[in-house]
Amino acid sequence: HHKEGFELFLDTVTEMEDVWLVTSWQAVQWMRDPTPLDKIMQFKPFQCDYKSRPPRCDNPKVCNLWHKSGVRYMRTCQQCPSIYPWTGRTGVANSLVDNL
Repeated sequence: HHKEGFELFLDTVTEMEDVWLVTSWQAVQWMRDPTPLDKIMQFKPFQCDYKSRPPRCDNPKVCNLWHKSGVRYMRTCQQCPSIYPWTGRTGVANSLVDNL
């Protein structure tokens, strides 16, 4: 039922003329260069030109990572991280979080 509600929400907002579903990167690009709606169709970051985009990953790896009191499984097409990514723990060593 949650998926159906989410799909209904997406159907509703995409029918609106002044609503855009964008990535966080696209939102930051727009904040750097606010573009009026009458020119938004020419705004480069909102166009879907992904010629250099890597191909879709159809066969992700399963990473077995220790987290808190047990093993967690994570699927990714990237290299498995050394630690389970969690709030403040991105898989990149950090002296404040990891007590280095």
